[in-house]
Formats: sequence, C-alpha cells, structure tokens
Amino acid sequence: MKQLLLLSFLFLAVTFQINAQNKKTLLLDKLDTVCNNTSVNFNVRAKNFTNIIGFQGSIGWDSTVVTFDALKYGTNTGSINLNDSNTNIQAAGSYLNFVWVDSFAQTIPDNTILFTLRFIITNPKGNRTPVFFNKSGNNYTPLEIDTLDLNTLIPVAATDTAFINGYIGFVDTPKIFQNGNVLTCLASCNPSGFQWYLNGNTILNDTSNSIVITSTGNYSVSVSYSNGNKVYAVPINVILPLEILSFDALYENNVTSIKWKTAEEFGTAFFNIGRKVNEGSFQTIATINTKGNLPVSEYEFIDKDKNRGVISYQLEIVDKDGNKHYSRINTVNPKSDLLYKIYPNPAHSQIKVEGENITQIDIIDNLGHLLTRKRYAVLSSQTMTIKTINTNGLLPGVYNIKIYNLDRSSKVDKIVIN
Repeated sequence: MKQLLLLSFLFLAVTFQINAQNKKTLLLDKLDTVCNNTSVNFNVRAKNFTNIIGFQGSIGWDSTVVTFDALKYGTNTGSINLNDSNTNIQAAGSYLNFVWVDSFAQTIPDNTILFTLRFIITNPKGNRTPVFFNKSGNNYTPLEIDTLDLNTLIPVAATDTAFINGYIGFVDTPKIFQNGNVLTCLASCNPSGFQWYLNGNTILNDTSNSIVITSTGNYSVSVSYSNGNKVYAVPINVILPLEILSFDALYENNVTSIKWKTAEEFGTAFFNIGRKVNEGSFQTIATINTKGNLPVSEYEFIDKDKNRGVISYQLEIVDKDGNKHYSRINTVNPKSDLLYKIYPNPAHSQIKVEGENITQIDIIDNLGHLLTRKRYAVLSSQTMTIKTINTNGLLPGVYNIKIYNLDRSSKVDKIVIN
C-alpha cells in the first residue's frame, strides 16, 4: 500500500513538473530605460508554444506614465507570420488587443519575439509602470491560447496557459545623503544638471550634486537629463546641531556665574548643567529649557553653593530626539579666595609670594602704572609654589601687588619697600 501511494505521489509530481515545464506562456520583458531616452521598447515573447493554431488577448498599461507610439512585428519563424491576414493587432488608449489564427498547428521557438511595443515616456517621475496582459474594461481576464487536439484534429482551448507580468522601469529615484554639513545627491545615468531647493524655494547657484548646509529646513533636489526629463529626489529634513558660541564660568564674590551663548537651537530641547568637585563625577545641578528659534540665545546660571577645591562645569545638550552632546569643560578654583602669603613685608631687595595656582604677579604704583610683571606656567591645579620677585629697582614706598590665579581670578594686596 505504501509503495502504491509512493508511486502515485511520484506520478503526480512528475506530471506536475511536466505540466509546469510545458505550460504555454507569453512573457513580457522587464526592461529599464536608458536615462536620456524618451521612449522604450517592450517585447512580448513566447515559451512552450507547440501545436498552436491561435492565441488572443490584450496588453494594458498606465497611460499617465507612458503613451503608445508604435508596433513592430517579430521575426518570422517557420510558417508563422504575425504580419499576415490572420493577425489582428489594434492599439487604443491604454490597451492593445491581439488575435492570431492559422489553419495548421504551429510551433514557435522559445524566446521568439512575437511583437514589440514602443512607448513614449511621459512621466519618468513615476519611476516604473506595470504592463499587464488581457485588459477587459477595468479588469484583467485569463489569457486564451488555442491548441490542436492531435487525436481529433479539433482546436481546443489550452488548459495549461499562463502569462508573466512585466514592468517598464525608469531611472532610479535619486537619493540624498548627509555627511556632516554636506548633502550629496546620488543619481544614475549621467545627469546633465541639478537644482537644489530649501523649503520649496530654489537655492540660487546650487546646481552641482552636493551642497553645504546653511540652515535647518527641508532640502530637495531635481535631477535633469539631456532629453529634458527631470526626476526629483525624496526630500530630506535637516536639523543642524546646536552651535555653542561661548561658554564661561567665573568665580567671584563666593558664587560662580555660568554663562553661555548659542545659535541654531531648532533641534535642541534643554540644557543640563553638570558640576564636578575635585576628582568626583559630574552631577546635574540645573536644567534650562532652550529659548526657541532665535538667531542667538544667551543664558546665565548662578551657582551659589559654597564648594572648595577645583570645581568643573559642563553643559549636557539634549536634543528633541533624545540625542546628547557636550560642551567643553570650564574650571574654577574657589580656594583662590584664600589669602596668599607675602613676605617679607616691608621688603628691601625681594619679596616672596606663597600660594596655589599662581599664574601672574604684577606690581603697580598708586597711579596705576605697571612697574613689574611676572608670568608663570601652572602644570596642574592645586599647585603650591613660592614665587620670588626682585624689588631692587623700586623706590621706597607703598605699592599694590596683584596676584592672578589659574581660573583668571585675582587678588590685590599692599607691599612696602624700604
């Protein structure tokens, strides 16, 4: 029983395979146009056309994309002749009817081109358009192919017929790619020119395949070809990253003033102000919303916490899509508010200044004239040093000494020269 079922299955499989291999089929070529052409040829081919005494049907297309231009009959093969009195091919509007009959059964070699349609491309922006067999009104009906029953010599409708749909393809839709602040349009088939648009408005003099982004907005481009065809790329919405024009932190009178100035805030939601004390980690101490689409926006935050040591500040910039960016780090040192040690005072030939992070020392007379200036390199914060200043050239009297710290703060004191 199992063997019988197996044999039956094999018989059905072989029969199905033979039927599939021998199915009489009309093929529509899938073609891509050359970009600078205004027309395209579309071939109808035969496959497994044996013992054929007739076939008939229709081919339809989208007349908003292509229009019918001309018909060419295929090469004669054997006694079949699609250009004889037995053939009737009529094109009208958006479809074509065809009928061929013969009193004798014919075999048409596979891939024979039965006839070729030539279409005029009227709307390449459509990218591609389908072409179908057998349009009847707004419907598509099965293809009819007659064969000859060799036993009775009576023509009968074939039951193993099929057709394969095709498409007329046009130039690929151009695509816009962004790399940093540059947009590039990739288009095939040697375009003759480009035109860029921002928010639907023509960007003058931007007629190459790339453009430098100047502002946030909707960018698009049209690609032209030598035949007059114009194809549009899919627009791309560009949001420039926020630009930080300035960011400063200044410690003064026991508080830190944090100021920053920005431009291009279209895609930014808010700022987180981060603070780090000495070697700790950054902690958010305030959140400030952006001011919107102003050409330039200015912000200030006062940190009144009385921290000592090296204090670092950084802006965390949070975009509307959740992405985050960071500013540079600014550092202040509230310890600079402590007194420096100045000795000997009064002095004769030299004075010494002891303290942290000393970057500059000025000696100024009572009229504000700079008499002596010394600058020092500070390799790291919290660097305790002793600086020596030669005072031999100073006349006896009272002078101002101004000491500068690494965070750009300064302190003024008095010295006496004997």
